[in-house]
Amino acid sequence: MIQTIQLLLSLSILVVLHEFGHYITARMFGCRVEKFYLFMDWKFALFKKKIGETEFGVGWLPLGGYVKIAGFVDESMDTDGLEKTPEPWELRAKPAWQRLIVMLGGIIVNILLAWFIYSMILFSWGEKYIPMQGLQDGFTFNEAGKKLGFQDGDQLISIDGVELVKFDYIMIISSILFEGGEDIVVSRGGERIKISIKPNSVNEIISNMTTADGPLLSPNLRWVVGEFVEGSIAEKYGIEERDRILAINDFEPVFYDSATRGYLKSQSGKNIELTIERGFRGTGQVLILILGLQV
Repeated sequence: MIQTIQLLLSLSILVVLHEFGHYITARMFGCRVEKFYLFMDWKFALFKKKIGETEFGVGWLPLGGYVKIAGFVDESMDTDGLEKTPEPWELRAKPAWQRLIVMLGGIIVNILLAWFIYSMILFSWGEKYIPMQGLQDGFTFNEAGKKLGFQDGDQLISIDGVELVKFDYIMIISSILFEGGEDIVVSRGGERIKISIKPNSVNEIISNMTTADGPLLSPNLRWVVGEFVEGSIAEKYGIEERDRILAINDFEPVFYDSATRGYLKSQSGKNIELTIERGFRGTGQVLILILGLQV
């Protein structure tokens, strides 16, 4: 019921704004607007009130809405008076360019509304992505990726001369496998290396690729503590926000990936030793905490 009401309300707002576009442009050119209705008032209306020359109301039939402009055949199909000479306040008495603007008024308002909504979304949330320069630890590649010449830790710089600015998995995979990818530059150990992939190699990789291999590449995201859930054991034993986990027991390097999460599950019920970097993003210090965690 709530969802139905929300849908009806949102559509009603769109209808009212659309019809307002017709109404305001008609009034701008001196046309008389006889009715402005949300929903159809066939036979009767739920509410109506006349303000000036216009009757505003809400119909009972939830099928859009309409404005009745004098001298224009609208949804009401009222043709009364059209056989007479046009009055100055009728739409049919106006120049063609004015009639066109009135008829496009609703569409123009819809476009402006869409622009406003998307502008506010962009203003509030912006565009979120991972910048490639932020992936300082590079990528982890599956067996197929390593056969193409990549190594774990490689940082992708450019593909076919196009510099990679943001991490977009679909775009990168498409560029490597389906759009050539014959000139790929990576940073490996501080040195720029060019990887050339032959089409035959790509075809073989695609034909033998399985879901069990995992993704061709995955970014090495550093595991940094952002916040704690209520009653967190990690917080109890001294972990702080912005601590970066460097190693779990002898398992390193630690990145936020399936391998690390899988290792944590394997240590369920055991004491684990964490190596962390305190105050990540600064120079920080490396220290070891012995935690009695059940993970």
